[in-house]
Amino acid sequence: MQAEVAASWKPWLPGASPNIMKILLVNPQQIYSRRKWGRSYHRIWPPLCLANCAAVLEQQGYEVKLIDVQAEDLSPDEVARKAVGFNKVFITSTSVDRWYCPYLDIQPFLSTVKSVGSVVEQVFVLGAHGTLNPKEMLNLTGARAIVRGEPEETVLDLCRTDNLLKVKGITFREEGEVISNETRRPLDLASLPIPAFHLLAMEKYRHEVLGLNFTLFEASREGVSRYAFPFDGYRSRTRRKPVENTLREIHYAVAKFGIKTAYFIGPEFTGARDQVLKLCDGLIQRDYDFHWACQTRPELIDKELLQKMKRAGCRLIYFVIDAGNDKVPEAGSREMTSRQIEDKIKSVHTLGIESACFFMVDFLKATGEEMERILRLARRINPTYAFFHVTVPYSGTGFPGFPGRINGSSGRFFDEGPFLEIPRGHLTLEELKRLIHRAYWSYYLRPTYICSRLIRGNLQSLTRQLHLFRTFL
Repeated sequence: MQAEVAASWKPWLPGASPNIMKILLVNPQQIYSRRKWGRSYHRIWPPLCLANCAAVLEQQGYEVKLIDVQAEDLSPDEVARKAVGFNKVFITSTSVDRWYCPYLDIQPFLSTVKSVGSVVEQVFVLGAHGTLNPKEMLNLTGARAIVRGEPEETVLDLCRTDNLLKVKGITFREEGEVISNETRRPLDLASLPIPAFHLLAMEKYRHEVLGLNFTLFEASREGVSRYAFPFDGYRSRTRRKPVENTLREIHYAVAKFGIKTAYFIGPEFTGARDQVLKLCDGLIQRDYDFHWACQTRPELIDKELLQKMKRAGCRLIYFVIDAGNDKVPEAGSREMTSRQIEDKIKSVHTLGIESACFFMVDFLKATGEEMERILRLARRINPTYAFFHVTVPYSGTGFPGFPGRINGSSGRFFDEGPFLEIPRGHLTLEELKRLIHRAYWSYYLRPTYICSRLIRGNLQSLTRQLHLFRTFL
């Protein structure tokens, strides 16, 4: 194991001599944030983008500390006290900066930036919000610069120089003028070292279904697809990490930190079928005590692939279900009817893998009749876990039916602020909340569902599901 891990720790970017600059990376608190249209589950997941940045910096000789406020439950003032003495501080607004559902209520993040900025002169901001609206985030935070897009290379360059004009992928203010430097090219994932798991509170992370001893792995970064609408600044072709690198990361996490559960982050894990089969072969050969989850689309799975994933430890698959209509797809289309989706989910269950389906409620079409139609679809598909969410049209994502940039669209939203969350449709905000609330009760309190879970589930799994159910009510 030692030789395998050591082989991965090679200098990542040439040309920088080691130095003793002290760098702090911060993932702020989000636990007291609530979506305006209802509750959501607040995950205690590792801030993977910061762990990547930390690994890159450590390889270049920097002294790095990472504070995960979400896991350690610290106040902004406590973070500020810990930040004293650091040369540069990087604070992210989204702990997995390419993830497609960032919080739009960023007050916890802003409070942390303000507190840290009172004791450290050079504070930099990362994350989806700054990538989307760099000028506005610059005004809100007073940061030295905003990092746009993937942070790993940019953070390293910001530590190497104080001349911001030389750093690609940032927006900053110089003599009253806002300057946005050239956008950085997409990162080659093969160049990334193993994330700096040793700087994280690994014992505190958990998955809402899989349980403790949990972490994240990133096998790919997806571009634009039918269910993936990345923010401006993250758009690129889909890039995949070499399977050997991913297996090395898994081995390190399992051997060093006792990781037993993981989530392969990204919306289309099985998009590269051959790569997934190769990864599964590697996991089967190593025979870890290790279970994992992923997300994909129903049309990207088949029996052979599912069988191999099951043998490799896959226990749960997330799906986003398009409940928009059930028209017969055109010839050559990859779209599926609800009956075809139902058959795919049944094939997952037949192999003993659990399913979690996100049913998206169109904010423009949300009515009682529309929700009942979605509920009928959910009952037919019958996933192990069902989630009902209002589709939030993030600005800059090119979401269908809501073209263009939506921030600041007067009169079209219930809320106000730099990142608007609740668009106006047929229902009031309170009616929308009640609609979602009833959907959860209607799905999970069915006698047939309860009986099936009692028969199939163990006590620990049922306890976790009860907790998960309560968070949405």
